[in-house]
Amino acid sequence: MTEETIPTAADASEHTVSTWPFVTYLAAWCMYAGVVVWRFVQVPADTAVFESPDYAIAMFAGATLSFTGPLLSLAVWIASWDREQASRLGLLASAALKGSIATLAGVSLWWLALLVVDQVRLGRIL
Repeated sequence: MTEETIPTAADASEHTVSTWPFVTYLAAWCMYAGVVVWRFVQVPADTAVFESPDYAIAMFAGATLSFTGPLLSLAVWIASWDREQASRLGLLASAALKGSIATLAGVSLWWLALLVVDQVRLGRIL
């Protein structure tokens, strides 16, 4: 093999998108999960969480954050098109992978927050 055919780390970085938008997105999920726990722990134990006036808002916010993940992937992919020598398909794969991992982690945090609320409020997970 000649030196020209061996891929280098610089070649691999040309086909990846920035990680920072996804880290910021995951930080938004962490803040959301913290607010969910903080607001729902204050609901009295004799009242179901879904009867709380904040429940509908929390579910809408969680669904909105879930929908934002794929949109963020698409936006980051489009923003990275101006790179020379970069494969758009490689950039799409990178953005989709990072976006799906961040969305999966965020939704997992959301459900974990709801389980923590049940554990703290009722002493058991429903």
